[in-house]
Amino acid sequence: MMQGFYWDVPAGGTWWDTMKSKAYELRYMEGGYGINRIWFPPASKGQTGATSMGYDPHDYYDLGQYYQDGTTETRFGSQAELKAAIAAFKGYGISCMADIVPNHRSGGASESNPYTGGVRGTDFRNVASGKATWQYWGFHPNGSCSSDEGTFAGMPDVCHRNATVSNDLVTWMRWLKDSANAGFDSWRYDYVKGYGSWVVKAFNAATSPTFSVGECWDGSVSVLDSWVSGANGASVFDFPLYYTLRDICNNSSGGGYLPNVFNTSMSYAARNPTRAVTFVGNHDTDEITRDKMMAYAFILTYQGYPCIWWKDYYNYGLATGGGSGTSAGNGIKKLVYVREKLGGGSPNIEILKSNDGDIIVYGSRGTSTSAPGYIVVINDNASSWKSATVTTGNSYLRGQTLMAYAWSSTVSGQNYPPANVTCSSTGSVTVSAPPRGYAVYSLATNGGGTTTNTNTTATTTVKATYDVGYGNTMYIRGNIAPLSWDKGIAMTWTTGNVWTWSTTQIPAGTTFEYKVLINDTTWSDGGNYVGTGGQTMSITPTFNGNFYDTMDVITQNWVVSGYTGRGKWHNYNYMARAYGCTSESIMTLKFALAKVTNAKTVTLAFKRGVTGLDSGEYLAVDVYNGTSWVQVASFSGTLSLANVSYNVTQYKNANFKIRFRTKMSSTSEYSYVDNVSLSVTF
Repeated sequence: MMQGFYWDVPAGGTWWDTMKSKAYELRYMEGGYGINRIWFPPASKGQTGATSMGYDPHDYYDLGQYYQDGTTETRFGSQAELKAAIAAFKGYGISCMADIVPNHRSGGASESNPYTGGVRGTDFRNVASGKATWQYWGFHPNGSCSSDEGTFAGMPDVCHRNATVSNDLVTWMRWLKDSANAGFDSWRYDYVKGYGSWVVKAFNAATSPTFSVGECWDGSVSVLDSWVSGANGASVFDFPLYYTLRDICNNSSGGGYLPNVFNTSMSYAARNPTRAVTFVGNHDTDEITRDKMMAYAFILTYQGYPCIWWKDYYNYGLATGGGSGTSAGNGIKKLVYVREKLGGGSPNIEILKSNDGDIIVYGSRGTSTSAPGYIVVINDNASSWKSATVTTGNSYLRGQTLMAYAWSSTVSGQNYPPANVTCSSTGSVTVSAPPRGYAVYSLATNGGGTTTNTNTTATTTVKATYDVGYGNTMYIRGNIAPLSWDKGIAMTWTTGNVWTWSTTQIPAGTTFEYKVLINDTTWSDGGNYVGTGGQTMSITPTFNGNFYDTMDVITQNWVVSGYTGRGKWHNYNYMARAYGCTSESIMTLKFALAKVTNAKTVTLAFKRGVTGLDSGEYLAVDVYNGTSWVQVASFSGTLSLANVSYNVTQYKNANFKIRFRTKMSSTSEYSYVDNVSLSVTF
């Protein structure tokens, strides 16, 4: 799974859209494999409004649709944007986990508590949703319960033994599961040391999540074991292993003791793998500051349910990095492929060497020729490669040539793969890993037919044959440098409508994934293409005519005309905005969407918002029907950002285009457009 946020993600209501934009690439990280669950931050409106990270819940039912606490949207966005993000992930088969904060509540009006004689903010009859309107009786102390296991940050402490409170929370969680409201299917329980494990057991029994996990922040496996037993079916974050890995990774001199990761008193994954969620950083604690990929190598190839952190993957560059310089086998993506493809997604671990403080060797037993398992070597030494001769019981590896699929080292000049090795018919094999790094071996003939790892410079070429139409350009994106999934590279047109791209940066023999796009916006049909470094790949892509633009950079696909003043259509906060346009400002799609000509249905969708547009002022959207522009919709007044869609099938033609027009009289009046898409069916 992945934790889809970090502390203080960008405010401004854009985070749900940011998460949504990454759904495809997170599902298809490497070789068609990726995450199967994403953890969302708390979705309910917090007392601190637009700046809240959600851990000070005020109105449980306000997911960004009510104006209160100084804002309509939450820090992360609107309810509509949340629903769209969840739908996008679920569309790729990724489960969506809500962060449930049941220990405390914040933002109530002050009232007297007859049991304490004091005054406190426990009156929640003021919430905009009109639901879960508790008073002092729903918090500790009250007439029936003076306290529970813990309080947090001085906020009113929820009393789960109150029937109204517990019923309200169950009703709310069921409401969150409904796709009409949100669409979550699993729960992460915040600060479970603040209330009894029986609460989680009861919530799960009443709401039937597909999965749940508790934040029992404690370094003792015994404490975790006790909580898991009481919660009866919930998993738990493996803080003991996190601290064990922290001490190993941060000791850059190599003084850590690697076999501790197998110690059942220092790793809950070693003790109870079916209930352990392993991690190496989260929004609360980011203490592994050196050689973090050693930690990821372990949790992504060992037993337990690993959780990747968004900040590591995107902000810290560990998706494909983490070593000294760059190397094709580096990063989280390669390890995800190893676990999911070679290990079948659920490693069956055999420990092969655990008696040396500097090196450990273990493997995952294979289940088939397509999921043959692997052998992992992790080396803690500060400067030297380490080798070990071990005997594997994995019959799929015996008598075979093995190669490294993933590797890394933070030591300068050592970030390269070990040579191929032969595993004898009895399972004996000598494996190696670079200093402060790791290597993961499996069959040299598995996974695209690659038979060796080298750093040989060779030319990799992709040729895509397709007529994109006059004025348009083919782009390529992929999962290995110099390609990325975030932004495409323009290809070069050659005779016969063949678009070509070449590089010498992909090592010969390295398997990678890629896709082509028209104008870096319209994706080719089907799944990812798989290529091999040093070879020439020829493809004939197809495009069904769909178009999507996040409007992050409007000049990429749109031309602005008309009003020339400062407030003309421009980028603002990752969307298109205009203000003070005393004459009409027009934003027109640069190219025709010719593929709609033969479509059965054509649907135009976008997000729009207007502020203070009076009579004669407007935001309008038009489409070109082949001979003239036709207005599809017009908006005025004040409208919050919201998604709208229109059936424009009747206007389909080979020169189909879209434009937005706006006009207003004051610089305090605005129009906004975001996430423009055209969806077609054939």
